[in-house]
Amino acid sequence: MTSRDDRMEAGDRQAADGAQPSALADDVAAFLALLGRLWRARFAMFFAILVALALAIGLAQIMDKKYMVIMRLIPSQTSEVVLGPQANSAAIGGILSLGRSQDVRPSPFMRFNETLYSQAVAERMIELDPGIMPVIFEGQWDAETGTWKQPDGPLSGVGRTIKAALGRDEWRAPDARLLRKFIMNEVVFAESGRMGVYDMSFEFQDPDFARHFMRLLFTSADNIVRESDIRWTRAMEQFIAERLEEVTQIDQRAELQRLRGQNERMLILASVDEPYSAMLFDGPVVSADPTSPNVPKMFVYIAAFLVGVTMVIALLRKPREVREARRRRR
Repeated sequence: MTSRDDRMEAGDRQAADGAQPSALADDVAAFLALLGRLWRARFAMFFAILVALALAIGLAQIMDKKYMVIMRLIPSQTSEVVLGPQANSAAIGGILSLGRSQDVRPSPFMRFNETLYSQAVAERMIELDPGIMPVIFEGQWDAETGTWKQPDGPLSGVGRTIKAALGRDEWRAPDARLLRKFIMNEVVFAESGRMGVYDMSFEFQDPDFARHFMRLLFTSADNIVRESDIRWTRAMEQFIAERLEEVTQIDQRAELQRLRGQNERMLILASVDEPYSAMLFDGPVVSADPTSPNVPKMFVYIAAFLVGVTMVIALLRKPREVREARRRRR
């Protein structure tokens, strides 16, 4: 009985060993067939690459050329005055807890980064230079009448129809809300390759306007942070004076005096007519050549799309032998 079972197991192993090469051969044959289809479509893929190159060059000719403006920034020395060593930060928190609960403020540079994309910055920029709006939103500005106009044209009509279907607000003249959205989409703030150095970059058609826009954005954000800290330090001065009248313990009074000195140094730095939250390390520098449109990048994207479509069509198309067999049967 055992020998019979052994013979059956041996037969099963032989059958399995024979099936594995057969399945592998089928997979190899199917793979080679796919490669054969792609090889027969090589001229179509080459033509697609030529079309992609022509489209990239043509689009680059009709698209607006943009120049890159970069401002290189480093955190100001005010950050150390505000935060201080770790022990000092803990001490400040302890003193403040004597009268009210309040955390140590983030550094001016951290708040500068967040303020760049705020509504307050957009409003400040329009207040300082209203002329930036007609340049940024040129398509909605009527230079002859000096008023805003609703954009016209087929694409604008389609956009209005889609917005109406989605229940969104109707057209409004560009304001601080749209300027803030523009800044969020176009201005990039990121750490540079160097430790502690940050780049603020912006692309626009007019390099001179781009340089002016970056200076205005930097000044507006820096002044908002400065004004906020001046208000805070004055409020802190009043609070410290009140606590000194109430506190009698020597160690607590010493901490309050130390905090008052630090607060006065911060007020002095905020009152100086120099950049407060961030120091200008370099720039604004305008690129010598247009950085957009990027012809190589457009060519890669268009070529990948067209070649991919060509490959899909080649793989889905029935082989010639199958088509001829069907015609003979008909």
